[in-house]
Amino acid sequence: MQRLRDKSQVTSGIGIDNLYDSSGNLLGGYPREFPLSVVQPDTMSDIVTPGFKRISATGGIVISPMTKLKGTQTMDGSGSLVGASYRYEWYGAWMPIDAHGAQPWKHPKVEEAILRTTGLAVTDAFGGVGSPDVATLTELVELRDTLGFLTSPVRAMVKLTQRFKRHLNKVTAIEERYARRIAKWDSLPPRIQARRAKPEKPKLPTFKSGKYSGTDVASAWLAYRYGLMPLIYTFQDVVKLLKKQSEGAPLRVTSRAKSNQVVDLSTSSETVDSAYGVSYSFTRAATGSATVTSRAGVLYEQDLSLQASLGLQWNRIPIALYEGIPLSFVTDWFHNGASVYDALTAELRAKRILGAWVTTVVEYDVLYRDTYGPAISGGTCTGIVSSTVKGTYKTRVPASQKDVSFRLRVELNAKRVADGLALISTFLATARKK
Repeated sequence: MQRLRDKSQVTSGIGIDNLYDSSGNLLGGYPREFPLSVVQPDTMSDIVTPGFKRISATGGIVISPMTKLKGTQTMDGSGSLVGASYRYEWYGAWMPIDAHGAQPWKHPKVEEAILRTTGLAVTDAFGGVGSPDVATLTELVELRDTLGFLTSPVRAMVKLTQRFKRHLNKVTAIEERYARRIAKWDSLPPRIQARRAKPEKPKLPTFKSGKYSGTDVASAWLAYRYGLMPLIYTFQDVVKLLKKQSEGAPLRVTSRAKSNQVVDLSTSSETVDSAYGVSYSFTRAATGSATVTSRAGVLYEQDLSLQASLGLQWNRIPIALYEGIPLSFVTDWFHNGASVYDALTAELRAKRILGAWVTTVVEYDVLYRDTYGPAISGGTCTGIVSSTVKGTYKTRVPASQKDVSFRLRVELNAKRVADGLALISTFLATARKK
């Protein structure tokens, strides 16, 4: 049974217009009043589940669809049009005609963003179901000394950091010696410089970690960063595994994920119109945006076996092989293919999936404006009619693996931009050598 709660309010306004003849006399029937009533929505609807308390008390899962809308809309306008025979003016509350009834959450761009963010969130949430504490198969593929890292990842991190520090100190010393030699050569008289060769730039030592290596700052940092991060992740995973084995873990857990997107709703179109012998420009525009945020959750009974905690399951083999491909992580920046595989195999990593849902929130703030003028011929024209809508539209619906979808990613944070630039620098340097 559907339940509706409505706390919406209605605000009223009046628009007034006047029409004068060439002598300034108010014509009959004017001023005119145009009453305007606008609903300020505040509604919520959901589905009532009979026996909800009893079902919840016995461990049952109920995911009820829900829709909530709360917003405001304000109107204003004033203007005048003066021709050879008439003068027309208006002011007060006016609402321009917008393409979607002042409902930005129904705009095609917003609806597309909702599909995209819900798809990403649901996919990542299912992909996180039963994630192993230690991705042993991936470690075996990526690192030769996996067992050593599992037993002492901190020691490995310290050694790698010390080695990188020694590398930087060595590079600094070489560059300082070269700088002194260049400075000494630059101080020589031109006649002596002509007889002596300019000191050649020394070759810098190579820093290598795993499958990454480099000499310049960008490539050496890349080698250090991606040599260190697997150790940090391994250390965190081992701590998590030991804690779970010693303290125990809840049988029911929730995998959550979030995705958001900002949609620009600004548009503008210009036409020519005429009234009372005056031809004028007419512009209809919208300025503003909507932020779409989707949060998904999957409630499941986790597999607490050591085999599952270490990721020693056959369905982890394809993803481990994929992660072993050089630079496979770069492709993950631009698509969610790995998450799709994890999402579709979620039931193989959990004892039982109990339910899933996705909640989407659209926060919008848009100004619709009709602009009259300037006049093209026959007189003068100026005026504005505006309507501002602000609010939040929220929905919650059940989800399933049918909602898992492959999506492209276009967001790059600062860290990934830095890594990308370092990769580009390394690839260019390699290309020059070849």
